[in-house]
Amino acid sequence: MKPQPSHSDPETYELANAPDDVSPAAPQKLESKPQSVKSQTPASSKTAASANSSTTGNKCQGNDYSNGSRQTAALSEPKNTNAWRNMLLFALAILVCLPILMVNLGQPDVVDQVEAQNLLRSSQTWKRYDALSGQRGFSLECLIPHVNGEPSLNEPPGLTWTHMVWFMSMDPDQNAPNQLILRARLCSVFFAVIALICVYWSGYSLGRHRTAMFSLLIFAANPIFIYYARTASPAMVQTGWAMLSIGASLWAIRPLRPLPSTERQFIGWIICGIALGMATLTAGPITLATIVAPVFLLILMCPDRVSHLIGLLASLLIAMLLVVPWLMYAHEHDQQVWEHWIASIISVKQLKAGYLWSQSMTRGSWLILAFVPWLMWIAAVIAQPFSRSTKGMRRISLWLASSWSLGVILLVLPMPTPTRLSELLVLVPPMSLAVGQLFNHLGDLCKAGHPPRTWRWLRWPQACVFLALSLIIPWCLANQQSLVSNGFMPASMTMQIPSHLIGALLLSQVGLWVLSLPGVINHRPGRAMVCWSLWCLVMVTLMITPFSRSQAANYPGRQETTNLSKHLDNASLLWLSRDVDPEPVDARVLFYLQRTVPQIKYSQLGQALATLQTENTAHHVILIGPMDLKIEHPDIRATGLLRDARLRLWRYDIAAKTSPLAAPKQ
Repeated sequence: MKPQPSHSDPETYELANAPDDVSPAAPQKLESKPQSVKSQTPASSKTAASANSSTTGNKCQGNDYSNGSRQTAALSEPKNTNAWRNMLLFALAILVCLPILMVNLGQPDVVDQVEAQNLLRSSQTWKRYDALSGQRGFSLECLIPHVNGEPSLNEPPGLTWTHMVWFMSMDPDQNAPNQLILRARLCSVFFAVIALICVYWSGYSLGRHRTAMFSLLIFAANPIFIYYARTASPAMVQTGWAMLSIGASLWAIRPLRPLPSTERQFIGWIICGIALGMATLTAGPITLATIVAPVFLLILMCPDRVSHLIGLLASLLIAMLLVVPWLMYAHEHDQQVWEHWIASIISVKQLKAGYLWSQSMTRGSWLILAFVPWLMWIAAVIAQPFSRSTKGMRRISLWLASSWSLGVILLVLPMPTPTRLSELLVLVPPMSLAVGQLFNHLGDLCKAGHPPRTWRWLRWPQACVFLALSLIIPWCLANQQSLVSNGFMPASMTMQIPSHLIGALLLSQVGLWVLSLPGVINHRPGRAMVCWSLWCLVMVTLMITPFSRSQAANYPGRQETTNLSKHLDNASLLWLSRDVDPEPVDARVLFYLQRTVPQIKYSQLGQALATLQTENTAHHVILIGPMDLKIEHPDIRATGLLRDARLRLWRYDIAAKTSPLAAPKQ
């Protein structure tokens, strides 16, 4: 059963004798004098029957697949499609997305504690690797992540190793925190581009070029994706590896099309296994579920693809070969590390219906905010496969992306772990693919002259939403002080935006909305969707520069901490905490200090000072602790404050005659 190109539009195609595809071909003319059934001779009946049988035989000739496999030809690309034009559009879309990822990338400070912890672990492990490899040569011991001189075995090492690769061209003895921040964020941008490419790759496997382009634009304009693509966190690196794994598996499966070759399956499943192992080393064991479960579901839903479960099993074995050595090393040096890994996936104490429901509601509300422009179409993704206009292989094609999204949502939202925004990043690609597949299907129906109810009912509400946002957002930016005074906006989020930039934003947003109107009026969903996606990209691109200079993107204690690091000379550092309810170490302070600061409790102070005095490796000791902590010791004196970080500094001279073993009073 082969697709026959339509004469009305070179981009459309039709399937002969396929009741589930509506063809845009012109209807045949009816004869003025139809023949009566009774007047038809037996010879003519036999001739017609033989003609039908020969036609059917010719269509099925050379195709050894079952009936379900033959119908998959309905989803193949038209023969007259210009592949070079598609590749050019894909490259242009990637270039359009780069400014939103690269503008002022290194200017915002490290404000988030998670980003500071990742940078601290990566920078200290990199410096330790350089020192040990220079003394003893390369060994696997040099690659073990360390924080403050202690091995960090609880966290996966993938992000640390990836950052070290990006740090290799720098000198560990001559580097500034800003250089490390820029290199680590460039690493996230690199994996963000990989994620964009793999979203296109996955969309092409599910619905060809138009589905791939629509999904790419929707994914690139998502705020969760943009935020984590510009921060040094494991979420973006994990998403890049995860999408590479799923994209390679879809390429190996080749859903709803003729069976792939053995070589293609071999290469695809090997790439899937390697990427699966790297994603697990980056974000932990939970990654196995978020990747393997969707691939397993897609294999079961595709006709004649159950045998690919062997390929999925082979990918799992490859991933385990990459992960098990690290697991064995960590377990050998810390017997309780397994408890931490299990707790990162599921906690038995939190397996209660009420807690799972609250977790689902919290994560679901964040997900709704991230997909505000496309909420109506997400609901349509669920309803469209049940429409009468969607039949046969088209229905299965829509179900592939929507079931992938639904499966990952049901897996991630109720997870009994602390809620983090980074967990939602793995939900963005499948939901973008589902919406892109929907718009591709709506475009096919509209080109056939049968606009579906989904498009006819939702096109104008969607256009009104974008028009309202085009007017409301510039007004809010021009009246930020009024919003702050009335309590609608925090003062830290205010941005210094020139009036001409607000005017440019207004004109560009309204202009893109006007360009989308012909698509809305003339039933061209693809054009309207492209304009709406560009609307989101332009808005975020123009707002990134002023936001990177706002108070929310600046760490107040950076300047004081940087000045302190310049006057430490040969001093030793200790982080002092209370004996009861100790506060965690501020990773931002440690990162900007660029020094190893061991943490001790107040009761351990005397012993720690005695050890430093015995080693005689420094002239004095600088103690860093909470601002409300008081130390009563004759040789320990307060030297200053880090007001913005709410920390106090003390100094102890190694040459002091008073014995440090005298327990100081708190």
